[in-house]
Amino acid sequence: MRLPDKWILNLYFSLIKEVTLELENFRFSRAVYHLYHFFWKNFCDWYIELTKFRLLNKKEGTSRYTAQWILWYILKGTLKLFHPFMPFVTEEIYQRLPGSKESIMVSCWPCPGEKIKPEGEEEMYLLREIIREVRTIRSEIGIIPQAKIELWLKYSQENDFNTLKENEEEITNLARVGKLVISKDITQPAFSASSLVKDIEIFIPLQGFIDLE
Repeated sequence: MRLPDKWILNLYFSLIKEVTLELENFRFSRAVYHLYHFFWKNFCDWYIELTKFRLLNKKEGTSRYTAQWILWYILKGTLKLFHPFMPFVTEEIYQRLPGSKESIMVSCWPCPGEKIKPEGEEEMYLLREIIREVRTIRSEIGIIPQAKIELWLKYSQENDFNTLKENEEEITNLARVGKLVISKDITQPAFSASSLVKDIEIFIPLQGFIDLE
């Protein structure tokens, strides 16, 4: 499994525990808060986006099927957690999922699995913040969404290098990068935008995107 797979599964297992505890203590608004935050902020905003290139590329093989299974598994389980609050909508969607033969009302309540080690929280934070920062720079400068940029990432810690290298495809796809350079020995190129995420220096050469005269 890739880093985003481990990250989202661990968040999902934590969600089951949180929602179950809140319902047992009749804290319904808190249960809905946890569900909303997980489903929209993590599952939809990030995991689905991070897996699109794997789903569209049939050459991904096992990685593609892993992403498909996780999407199905988490969507099915999350619908069950949402069901007490949205019975009719969740039933309709649940019946359209592969393998759903009975009503969601009589299906088993989700059970959390064992946390997958390493959990990847810090690594995913770094990955998301870099993508978010690159997107912000693109937006502020006015680079059109279709244009692919050149991205230079300068690291100082070896564990950060490993995270960046192992997730090159996620960065290039979500940040619309045509050329990605990851190195410890980088000098900021002329006419470039720069930023900093954790200990990672970000440089985006701007030639071809703005009038440098």
